[in-house]
Amino acid sequence: ITVLQTVEQTESIKNEIIITVIMEKRLNLRLKIARFFFLKLLNVLFWFFLSTIVLRLFFFDVFHIPSSSMENTLQKNDFIIVSKIFYGSPLAKILKELKFKQKPKINDLLVFSVGKESTIYVKRCVGLPGDIIEIKDTDIFINGRYAHPPRTSCHFRKVWYRNFNDLKECMNKDSSSIIQKYSGYVIINLDLNQEKLLMGCKSVDSIGAIEPDAKHNNSMIQFPPYSENNMDKFVIPYKGLKISFESNKIKDYRDIMEWEEGGEIGEECSFYYDNKESEFYIFKNDYYFMIGDNRNKSIDSRSFGPVAQKNIIGKVIFKI
Repeated sequence: ITVLQTVEQTESIKNEIIITVIMEKRLNLRLKIARFFFLKLLNVLFWFFLSTIVLRLFFFDVFHIPSSSMENTLQKNDFIIVSKIFYGSPLAKILKELKFKQKPKINDLLVFSVGKESTIYVKRCVGLPGDIIEIKDTDIFINGRYAHPPRTSCHFRKVWYRNFNDLKECMNKDSSSIIQKYSGYVIINLDLNQEKLLMGCKSVDSIGAIEPDAKHNNSMIQFPPYSENNMDKFVIPYKGLKISFESNKIKDYRDIMEWEEGGEIGEECSFYYDNKESEFYIFKNDYYFMIGDNRNKSIDSRSFGPVAQKNIIGKVIFKI
């Protein structure tokens, strides 16, 4: 009996050892599998973040639209994908050295900064280096030719009506809304599509532009002081453009000159080229004139002047 008990105990211990070994092997296998998948996950995350950084640094970036200055093309709180390949990226500098470069074109939607500001802007390019730009009653002329705005570009419009109730009924057919009502007319922020719809309304007599003045510059309309409906002819600077210090237009370019030189330019300041004092200032950069599509509610080149090409970050390719 004693021998039989000893054998049974031995078998029991042996079985326990076998079970323990099997459990340890299973545990080790699970640990190896977990370790394998953990390292795989780390590898995927590493390459994901690395590719994201590379894409955002060299190729594309995502920006948020914080204001209504580009309505109705881009709405407030939209997100946009911006190509940086030929503009504000290290790759752009390499491509430029290799003679692969792309310059902004008219109607491009561009993302840029202004001067030393950290603020990022999104506007439409309406003028190229060397172009002569002029604004008459909100209409833009480039080199003497009328620049047709996009259909989604908005302007404050004075809408004269015969019957206000009929006008409101017409207004319900589109997304426009009345900003302010006066005797015989209303102020509405309209894009060209909405303006065309209203022109077909029988209660509408006429639609025209309005000027910011004491009557129309109130809290409802919010005409900003920087939104100019009229601007005299202005030559957009380009690299190599010369302007005489004796010219009466020098004041229009002083801010740009001071930005290029990194400091204030006094009345008696002199510039030297090839060790010779010059009667001209020679611009060092190409510049572009940018305007928001929501013309009367946009901070743009009418306020801060033309934008240097080196300050352009990228081109909008689509919105998310």
